[in-house]
Amino acid sequence: EEWKSHKAFCRVRRFRTGEDDLVGRLRRKPGGQWYFDYAEGDRDDEVGFHLGEERFVTGEYVSIKRNGAMHTYQVARVEQP
Repeated sequence: EEWKSHKAFCRVRRFRTGEDDLVGRLRRKPGGQWYFDYAEGDRDDEVGFHLGEERFVTGEYVSIKRNGAMHTYQVARVEQP
């Protein structure tokens, strides 16, 4: 997996109207579940729906579970390291 050798470059920035931006990392739990990690602990983690099968492409959509509900987000930008 390419992700293993590029973990430091796998960052995510979440921005929502009326909230401060959050910067985190793409991480993988034992068992293969992908999630966004914004701070220490798991309270703020957001689990992705089938992120292992997705590609982050500008304009495409990803589904993220937050506070027990699924939310759809559009990928705004992808940068190469």
